[in-house]
Amino acid sequence: MTTRREFLQWLVSATLVTSAGIASALPLRLFRDSKNRILGEITISVADYPELQTVFGSVILEIDGLPSADQCAGQSKIVVTRLSNDQFAAVSARCTHAGCCVSPYDAQQGFINCSCHGSRFTAEGQVIQGPATEPLKQYGTNFDGTLLTITIPGLVNVPEADFPTSTAILNVSPNPNRGTVTVQFSLAHPEPIELSIFSIDGRQVHRLLRSEFNSGLHGVPLQFNLPPGTYFLRLSTASGTVQDVAITVQP
Repeated sequence: MTTRREFLQWLVSATLVTSAGIASALPLRLFRDSKNRILGEITISVADYPELQTVFGSVILEIDGLPSADQCAGQSKIVVTRLSNDQFAAVSARCTHAGCCVSPYDAQQGFINCSCHGSRFTAEGQVIQGPATEPLKQYGTNFDGTLLTITIPGLVNVPEADFPTSTAILNVSPNPNRGTVTVQFSLAHPEPIELSIFSIDGRQVHRLLRSEFNSGLHGVPLQFNLPPGTYFLRLSTASGTVQDVAITVQP
């Protein structure tokens, strides 16, 4: 159903490193932007991380696949800081002076510190004190009240030849399931899609999702309440692509 390279791209993960020693996998999504650049997005549930519950709380995310130019001392890290109830900042942990790794934002001291040579930065990466003269690289953030999404250009450095050129369901997990699944699919072009469940006699019994997505790799968690049995999960697109995948709902 999917190529080995496409499958491995879904296994790219991020690890959260905090002062409490918490570590967890972060979902990754790949897509193209309006300039046809390949971007990556990671998404975290802010409620899972105690440091981000208060304004100016800060954590380090260690993420596999950052471009080498964004890595600090060979490590793939970014700093995420809560600026207000609904705003966050995400910056590279690479100090712009000599490439050392900076620390999370310290709310008491009021800066991100680089212990190598003493450079200091605001939570948004602006220089407070040298020897650094350039700000930390900033990444886009979007917070919906529960989930924080961080957009990182060049994440995982996906070669052009490996980017999906077809539209297909890549995986449905778990399968069998009890009404909660994650559907992984690829889109060759940006377009509206619909995910629905059909009975084995061809009747639509549940519409799960209708939305527009960018081209790329996507993972969507879905929930439904259906009697135990075998069904077909159908992906249909505005351009006419239709694919059915058999799923089993357990008691």
